[in-house]
Amino acid sequence: MEFLIVFDIVNAALLLWLWYITIKKYPSLPEQIPTKIDFEGKPYRFGNKKLVFALPVMALLIFGLFIYVFQFPEKFNYPVEITHENQGRQTLIAVLGLRLLQFSASLIFLNLQDFTLRKAVNTEAKPKVSMVAILLSWIAVVLVFITIAVVIK
Repeated sequence: MEFLIVFDIVNAALLLWLWYITIKKYPSLPEQIPTKIDFEGKPYRFGNKKLVFALPVMALLIFGLFIYVFQFPEKFNYPVEITHENQGRQTLIAVLGLRLLQFSASLIFLNLQDFTLRKAVNTEAKPKVSMVAILLSWIAVVLVFITIAVVIK
Protein backbone atom coordinates (compact mmCIF):
# COMPACT_ATOMS: atom_id res chain seq x y z
CA MET A 1 0.00 0.00 0.00
CA GLU A 2 3.03 2.24 -0.32
CA PHE A 3 1.66 3.61 -3.61
CA LEU A 4 -1.05 5.39 -1.61
CA ILE A 5 1.55 7.94 -0.50
CA VAL A 6 1.22 9.42 -4.00
CA PHE A 7 -2.36 10.42 -3.15
CA ASP A 8 -1.17 12.03 0.07
CA ILE A 9 1.52 14.01 -1.74
CA VAL A 10 -0.88 15.16 -4.47
CA ASN A 11 -3.56 16.12 -1.94
CA ALA A 12 -1.01 18.05 0.14
CA ALA A 13 0.20 19.82 -3.02
CA LEU A 14 -3.39 20.78 -3.92
CA LEU A 15 -3.91 22.14 -0.42
CA LEU A 16 -0.70 24.17 -0.62
CA TRP A 17 -1.75 25.49 -4.04
CA LEU A 18 -5.13 26.53 -2.63
CA TRP A 19 -3.42 28.51 0.12
CA TYR A 20 -0.88 29.97 -2.34
CA ILE A 21 -3.46 31.36 -4.76
CA THR A 22 -5.56 32.72 -1.90
CA ILE A 23 -2.65 34.54 -0.23
CA LYS A 24 -1.32 35.78 -3.57
CA LYS A 25 -4.66 37.25 -4.70
CA TYR A 26 -5.81 38.57 -1.31
CA PRO A 27 -4.19 42.06 -1.55
CA SER A 28 -5.85 42.77 -4.90
CA LEU A 29 -9.36 41.77 -3.80
CA PRO A 30 -12.06 44.39 -3.29
CA GLU A 31 -13.43 44.85 0.24
CA GLN A 32 -16.60 42.91 -0.67
CA ILE A 33 -16.33 39.52 -2.37
CA PRO A 34 -18.94 36.97 -3.45
CA THR A 35 -19.56 34.42 -0.71
CA LYS A 36 -22.50 32.55 -2.25
CA ILE A 37 -22.76 31.73 -5.93
CA ASP A 38 -25.66 29.93 -7.62
CA PHE A 39 -25.36 27.12 -10.19
CA GLU A 40 -25.34 29.66 -13.03
CA GLY A 41 -22.30 31.39 -11.54
CA LYS A 42 -24.13 34.48 -10.32
CA PRO A 43 -23.25 35.74 -6.84
CA TYR A 44 -26.21 36.36 -4.57
CA ARG A 45 -24.46 37.09 -1.27
CA PHE A 46 -21.37 39.15 -0.53
CA GLY A 47 -19.09 39.48 2.47
CA ASN A 48 -15.83 40.92 3.74
CA LYS A 49 -12.77 39.90 1.77
CA LYS A 50 -11.36 38.13 4.84
CA LEU A 51 -13.94 35.43 4.18
CA VAL A 52 -11.81 34.34 1.24
CA PHE A 53 -9.83 32.32 3.79
CA ALA A 54 -12.87 30.26 4.86
CA LEU A 55 -12.49 27.68 2.10
CA PRO A 56 -8.73 27.11 2.62
CA VAL A 57 -9.31 26.74 6.37
CA MET A 58 -12.09 24.22 5.74
CA ALA A 59 -9.86 22.37 3.26
CA LEU A 60 -7.06 22.26 5.84
CA LEU A 61 -9.40 20.91 8.52
CA ILE A 62 -10.78 18.25 6.16
CA PHE A 63 -7.25 17.31 5.09
CA GLY A 64 -6.27 16.90 8.75
CA LEU A 65 -9.39 14.85 9.42
CA PHE A 66 -8.59 12.51 6.54
CA ILE A 67 -5.00 12.09 7.71
CA TYR A 68 -6.29 11.26 11.20
CA VAL A 69 -8.88 8.78 9.92
CA PHE A 70 -6.28 7.00 7.77
CA GLN A 71 -4.49 6.03 10.99
CA PHE A 72 -7.38 3.79 12.08
CA PRO A 73 -8.61 1.67 9.15
CA GLU A 74 -9.74 -1.03 11.58
CA LYS A 75 -12.45 1.38 12.82
CA PHE A 76 -14.03 1.81 9.37
CA ASN A 77 -17.55 0.55 8.73
CA TYR A 78 -16.98 -2.26 6.21
CA PRO A 79 -19.83 -3.73 4.13
CA VAL A 80 -18.59 -7.29 4.75
CA GLU A 81 -17.31 -9.17 7.76
CA ILE A 82 -13.58 -8.69 8.12
CA THR A 83 -11.62 -11.90 8.33
CA HIS A 84 -7.90 -12.59 8.41
CA GLU A 85 -8.06 -13.51 4.69
CA ASN A 86 -9.85 -10.38 3.45
CA GLN A 87 -8.53 -7.77 5.88
CA GLY A 88 -5.78 -6.50 3.58
CA ARG A 89 -8.04 -6.20 0.53
CA GLN A 90 -10.87 -4.53 2.43
CA THR A 91 -8.52 -2.06 4.08
CA LEU A 92 -6.98 -1.22 0.69
CA ILE A 93 -10.43 -0.63 -0.83
CA ALA A 94 -11.51 1.61 2.06
CA VAL A 95 -8.33 3.66 2.22
CA LEU A 96 -8.16 4.05 -1.56
CA GLY A 97 -11.79 5.15 -1.66
CA LEU A 98 -11.21 7.78 1.00
CA ARG A 99 -8.14 9.07 -0.79
CA LEU A 100 -10.10 9.35 -4.06
CA LEU A 101 -12.80 11.25 -2.18
CA GLN A 102 -10.20 13.56 -0.67
CA PHE A 103 -8.63 14.16 -4.09
CA SER A 104 -11.93 15.05 -5.73
CA ALA A 105 -12.88 17.32 -2.81
CA SER A 106 -9.52 19.09 -3.14
CA LEU A 107 -10.13 19.72 -6.84
CA ILE A 108 -13.60 21.06 -6.12
CA PHE A 109 -12.25 23.40 -3.42
CA LEU A 110 -9.61 24.67 -5.83
CA ASN A 111 -12.16 25.30 -8.55
CA LEU A 112 -14.54 27.11 -6.21
CA GLN A 113 -11.77 29.27 -4.74
CA ASP A 114 -10.39 30.13 -8.16
CA PHE A 115 -13.84 31.14 -9.36
CA THR A 116 -14.51 33.22 -6.24
CA LEU A 117 -11.19 35.03 -6.61
CA ARG A 118 -11.78 35.77 -10.28
CA LYS A 119 -15.44 36.73 -9.80
CA ALA A 120 -14.46 39.18 -7.04
CA VAL A 121 -12.45 41.28 -9.49
CA ASN A 122 -14.36 40.56 -12.70
CA THR A 123 -18.14 40.25 -12.59
CA GLU A 124 -18.12 38.62 -16.04
CA ALA A 125 -15.79 35.79 -14.96
CA LYS A 126 -16.99 32.26 -15.63
CA PRO A 127 -15.97 29.14 -13.70
CA LYS A 128 -13.14 27.19 -15.32
CA VAL A 129 -15.08 24.02 -14.54
CA SER A 130 -18.88 24.16 -14.49
CA MET A 131 -20.93 22.93 -11.56
CA VAL A 132 -22.44 20.25 -13.81
CA ALA A 133 -18.95 18.99 -14.60
CA ILE A 134 -18.16 18.96 -10.88
CA LEU A 135 -21.25 16.89 -10.12
CA LEU A 136 -20.41 14.52 -12.97
CA SER A 137 -16.86 14.20 -11.64
CA TRP A 138 -18.23 13.08 -8.27
CA ILE A 139 -20.28 10.42 -10.05
CA ALA A 140 -17.18 9.39 -12.00
CA VAL A 141 -15.15 9.09 -8.79
CA VAL A 142 -17.82 6.85 -7.28
CA LEU A 143 -17.88 4.68 -10.42
CA VAL A 144 -14.08 4.42 -10.47
CA PHE A 145 -14.07 3.48 -6.81
CA ILE A 146 -16.76 0.81 -7.30
CA THR A 147 -14.83 -0.60 -10.27
CA ILE A 148 -11.61 -0.76 -8.25
CA ALA A 149 -13.44 -2.32 -5.32
CA VAL A 150 -14.93 -5.03 -7.54
CA VAL A 151 -11.56 -5.78 -9.16
CA ILE A 152 -9.69 -5.95 -5.84
CA LYS A 153 -12.44 -7.86 -4.03
